[in-house]
Formats: sequence, structure tokens, C-alpha cells
Amino acid sequence: MPLAAALTAAAAGRRLIRVGDPADLAVLDTDPFTADVRTLWEMPVHATLPAGRWTFGGPGD
Repeated sequence: MPLAAALTAAAAGRRLIRVGDPADLAVLDTDPFTADVRTLWEMPVHATLPAGRWTFGGPGD
């Protein structure tokens, strides 16, 4: 599956970010669109923010 299709599927079919949309965010070291497959599997995730709430990392951690 192409990366763009996977990210669109993970965003419930949304392709654009608009004011008022729920914020789903992952803080990474590498751009997933330019990373090779090995880097995608091994890169650390520094923080996650699904639906606008920090669940891992983020301010204060």
C-alpha cells in the first residue's frame, strides 16, 4: 500500500487539515514520505496526540 494511501486511511479518509478538525499528530525524527522502509520501522516516536490529547510524550513529559 502506498504511504499516502495508508496515511489517508489512518485519517478516516481526510486528505486535508482544516481549522476545527480533530488533531492527530505523531512527532517523529524523520519525514515518513522520504524515509526508507527500514527507517520507518526503526525511527523513534517522540510524542502522539490523537484527537487533540497528548497520549505519549508532549508538554511536561
